[in-house]
Amino acid sequence: MILMASCTKVDPIEIAKANEQVKTFFKEYPNAGVKLAKFDAGSEALLKEMRSLCGDQVEDKSYYKVVVDDPDSKLFIVTYIDANTQEIECFYKPKVEEPVEHDE
Repeated sequence: MILMASCTKVDPIEIAKANEQVKTFFKEYPNAGVKLAKFDAGSEALLKEMRSLCGDQVEDKSYYKVVVDDPDSKLFIVTYIDANTQEIECFYKPKVEEPVEHDE
């Protein structure tokens, strides 16, 4: 008998959409769009961004960045997902009164 195991990767956008705050955001802003970017380890710009939003404990590794933004309200949510483990490492939603620019 031969057993084969496969490693199934889940779409990072679906991982982000499973987050309760992201689900709520889509209910409140049904016209929101989703953008996905992958950053390899060593991306100084991403590390700087993540550490400013999520703290200095952020490690240098590969990440998916999923941005859900509503063009009408200019509100957004950013989810950073470990590209290897596919676990959410950092989640950021600015307060309405603190608009923050984010790179695409």
